Amino acid sequence: MSGYVKTGRELVLAGCLAALLAGCGSPDTEPVGAADTVASTNDADIIVVGAGLAGLSAAIDAASGGARVLVIDMNSVFGGHGIQSGGVAFINSTMQEELGYEDDPAVAYADWMEWTVDGHAQWNRFYVENSREMLWDWLTGLGVRFDRIRPSHGNSVPRFHMTHRRGLNLTRPIFLEALRYSNIDFRWNAVADHLTKDGDRVVGVEGLDYRTGSRFALRGETVILATGGFQSNIDMVRANWRDDLPAPGPVYSMSGQNSRGSGHRMAEEAGAALVNLDRQYNGYTIVPDMFGLDEARGYYGGNARSIWVNSAGERFVTELGIDRYVFDAVMRQQPEGHWSIYDFDDKDGFRLNGPHFVSADAVDHEKIQRLAVENPDITQKADTLAELAALIGVPPDSLEATVAHYNALVANGESTDVDGLPPEDTPPVFTIDTPPYYATKLYPMANKSAGGVSIDMRTHALDASGTPVPGLYAAGEITGSAGMNGLNGLDGMFTGPSILTGRVAGRTAAAELAEIAGWEPVEFTRRGADWDMTRPADSSWTPALGPADVQNMLADSRDGYWHFERVHNLVLERGYGCTNCHSERVPFYTALSREDKAMQTQICETCHLAPAGTLPGADVQRTPARVSN
Repeated sequence: MSGYVKTGRELVLAGCLAALLAGCGSPDTEPVGAADTVASTNDADIIVVGAGLAGLSAAIDAASGGARVLVIDMNSVFGGHGIQSGGVAFINSTMQEELGYEDDPAVAYADWMEWTVDGHAQWNRFYVENSREMLWDWLTGLGVRFDRIRPSHGNSVPRFHMTHRRGLNLTRPIFLEALRYSNIDFRWNAVADHLTKDGDRVVGVEGLDYRTGSRFALRGETVILATGGFQSNIDMVRANWRDDLPAPGPVYSMSGQNSRGSGHRMAEEAGAALVNLDRQYNGYTIVPDMFGLDEARGYYGGNARSIWVNSAGERFVTELGIDRYVFDAVMRQQPEGHWSIYDFDDKDGFRLNGPHFVSADAVDHEKIQRLAVENPDITQKADTLAELAALIGVPPDSLEATVAHYNALVANGESTDVDGLPPEDTPPVFTIDTPPYYATKLYPMANKSAGGVSIDMRTHALDASGTPVPGLYAAGEITGSAGMNGLNGLDGMFTGPSILTGRVAGRTAAAELAEIAGWEPVEFTRRGADWDMTRPADSSWTPALGPADVQNMLADSRDGYWHFERVHNLVLERGYGCTNCHSERVPFYTALSREDKAMQTQICETCHLAPAGTLPGADVQRTPARVSN
């Protein structure tokens, strides 16, 4: 970006890119130049690797303690996996109080330890006792809005607070807070691949600048790893699959784009221990990427108005049952897998999750039907169940008998639950009797890491003997949420632990800087006023580029432009004009000031806000919810 992009087409591209990508302006530290490796000293007191929930939270608390903080990220935008999140678990929030929910840390602790089976006792205790002050009060003080509470498994009291229109409105306020601090700098498209040591102490990172292709070396007093999980590294997912379940056939990722285990590898090379990598909070309703963008990734999807059958053509699970039981039942069908069976009347119930199918305006039902339901690479269709069975390779008689039995249960008003599995909250009322019939094959989904770098209660990275690796801290999903979820994950307990452990890491690292001879806290300012995010109501500003210019910029794929290319392909596909995202205050130039970077975060709303009024439970916002377990 600024600092190495000079003239002509590259200048236009860089400006347009920076204007679209929130927070992606010139780094506040100078970018690495053309030399293969540029060594430097004292780039910061604390280097934070990762600009997701954990890294941003760590940066803010470290900066509050007087540390000079440099946050680097391999992406060109903030957010990490947290941009896909739905909410956070809290105990004794003011919203719970307003809705009449009586909660208590001791009750929450008992609930969680029972559900998770062997969740980390100390971290769970710390979480339930501090979630009000360190999470609820802090986040709502930053402007994060929660609009409803959902009951969820493992909780005798509803604790899953849903962020208004999902993850952007959780990650963005934290990023905007980080921009307020004069002693927090950012560097984007910086892929850390090695931790630098001075003797036994970690003192910096080395890596590759995606945009320039040059190496960099950054030095600090300490390093906080907040690089996320590894669920987008399918080889790593498979290598650490649970021994008690069959090895899967195809597995597709729905994790963060850069959740590839890079931090795990660096930590291990520096002497830290990795623990419980087989504890993975994965899913079972994903369909492969139908755009040809990434063969390792897929989309979370399915049809709530369907039944699932295995390779024998038999129904084997209560489809809307509790995740932990459904996942085990699905994995017992591996590697053959399972199919979602539905009919013409219910085909419109198919949903896919992801920015390609959901925008701030609407869910694109036509696109879902065209690319998933009516796409023979994803879904098979036939006029009879026997013909459908032949297409998917299951016994026709068995499939016909399974559907007939299910239809009879519904017609008689009987339970459709499968024996031995917990029931659905609400029994289905649909039948499968109107041709044509559909079968969509669903696959295992790699989603969240529940194991990772071993840490203590102050987030020091630990070696195999439990001894801290000097100068190294870890927070967030790279730690498997500090082991809080144990064998069974809890809703809101990946986002919450990321923020909590990030804050602890920032505080610990800043406090321990005082133990270093000669270190002094830096003088810094924190912007007190809210950022002016107002778009001009009336303006004569017009965009300088059009669709042909964008197509030209996308002609050649380049390293470091993943997000730009993905977003602008979506812009072309949807037929958006430049003014959907840009304005006089967000034009086509590289953001230099912190206020410009703050303003640019509005662009994220085009893809990353869930449609207003279409969220599950949106009709009961801020009203008491029925406890389901």
